[in-house]
Amino acid sequence: MLNLNLIVVDTGLVQNGTTLSATGTANSWQWIDCINGNPIAGEIGQQFTATYNSSFAVIINSQGCVDTSRCVEINSFHAYETYGQEFQVFPNPHWGEVSIQLPPNYANYRLEFHDFQGRLLQRVNLAGERFIQVKLPLQTFQLLSLYGDDILLTRKVLIAK
Repeated sequence: MLNLNLIVVDTGLVQNGTTLSATGTANSWQWIDCINGNPIAGEIGQQFTATYNSSFAVIINSQGCVDTSRCVEINSFHAYETYGQEFQVFPNPHWGEVSIQLPPNYANYRLEFHDFQGRLLQRVNLAGERFIQVKLPLQTFQLLSLYGDDILLTRKVLIAK
């Protein structure tokens, strides 16, 4: 007599804006970029929030069985320079601290600093401030994204000396 245990891996995904969530329980998850097939460093949870445009999926390990979800395209990030010289970051290159001059057009701002693997390094939420100083890790390159009232306004590359 042959006994077979059939294990079905739930590969369902739910999308909420730029956040993707695996619907089933599992032993582990690894989010991947479908465009190049590479795993996204550090993204091993049931939920993943994209920080750039691409197509994403999750590799799911459930009781020793591995399957991959469908790819979901995220195309929410549009970097455009709305304010020209009104949005200033200095000095750039920096020694671990930058000053940021924000435009007066929005009530709330969010600054996000990512490394070039897409990992969030730091997030700063602001309400009413127009000039701030931010301490940064001394990574060679960082990407600064400026949001005004949750709308992506622009991105700038920051360089550490």
